[in-house]
Amino acid sequence: MTAVIASIGTAVPRGRMSQTQLLAMARGLSHEELDGRVARVYENAGIDGRNSVLFFEEDGVASQRFFEQAADRFDRGPTTSARLAIFRQFAGSLAMEASAQAIDRAGLGASEVTHIVTASCTGGDAPGVDQAIVRGLGCSVDVERTHLGFMGCHAAINALRVARAIAESDEGACVLVCCVELCTLHFQYGARMDGQVANALFADGAAAAVVRRAAASEPALFEIKGTASRIFEGSEDAMAWVVGDHGFEMTLSARTPVLLRDRVPGWVSAWLGREGLGVGDIAGWAIHPGGPRVLDEVSGALGLGEDAADASRAVLREHGNMSSATVLFVLERMSRAMRGREMCCAMAFGPGLAAEGLLVQKARGPEGMDP
Repeated sequence: MTAVIASIGTAVPRGRMSQTQLLAMARGLSHEELDGRVARVYENAGIDGRNSVLFFEEDGVASQRFFEQAADRFDRGPTTSARLAIFRQFAGSLAMEASAQAIDRAGLGASEVTHIVTASCTGGDAPGVDQAIVRGLGCSVDVERTHLGFMGCHAAINALRVARAIAESDEGACVLVCCVELCTLHFQYGARMDGQVANALFADGAAAAVVRRAAASEPALFEIKGTASRIFEGSEDAMAWVVGDHGFEMTLSARTPVLLRDRVPGWVSAWLGREGLGVGDIAGWAIHPGGPRVLDEVSGALGLGEDAADASRAVLREHGNMSSATVLFVLERMSRAMRGREMCCAMAFGPGLAAEGLLVQKARGPEGMDP
């Protein structure tokens, strides 16, 4: 039986800053001078503004209360334990907001959820966001839970793969997938360039999806047709995400977009070929907006039209990179734009360097009617 994504819900914190304000914040916190390259990264990120649980507005001025100016060039900011205390404070409520929206859009009650699959790479505790969702939304205490931790920006696709397997093997399953990321907790002090690139791109957000078996009488956004995975050999040093003493630290090579340009087309061609498809058969592309260069290189290498990554660019512009939650934001946007029974290919990239792919088809409306 075919599994469907019945609905998608999204949520971001209320606090927001523009890129100009964030660059000023970065300069104010650092005891080291940030050179012109850092300013150009902020300016060329393709982002208007980003949301964070740390940001607030006071007398019309956006600010934050967690980070303080470095005492000297050796100061790397709050400890990891202090940052994760903020994750415990805010992650559950943001996850609940996105999950409640997805459940409502699917026409369900929380008590009908049989399984929960959560994902995050920016924090974690036990009991975690999965139990926060159960208690906060009133799910059954017998709901079956799975958590995917520290998989990076592609974890939503991994979570959807798990949800699909559950839904297709259990006729009565109703699976809630929820990704929640508070990336801004890991803002890095100092002038190290990959840390500053991460500072310029990442934001907070949550996204949820309801996955279940297709039913003619029930609404759905997409039918799940297949998934794919690829670890690109010889790229282990291109991207990493490790736990440091002062937050989680990203290693990000400047050659990452070029590696994706060179490796993604062969992977996508082989993957779609197994499905009897080619690039020309795909009407929509939900490419994870790791940054503007990633979108440029991947879409260019695949020979896509100039507007193929518009949904990804729009999410990047409005919200920044919210790690695992982001591709669900893109899919939700695309679900409103696609018509008929068009095919859509979603992909995201993470440490390793690894890629995850999801092939979906726009679903028919209730009783088999096209939307």
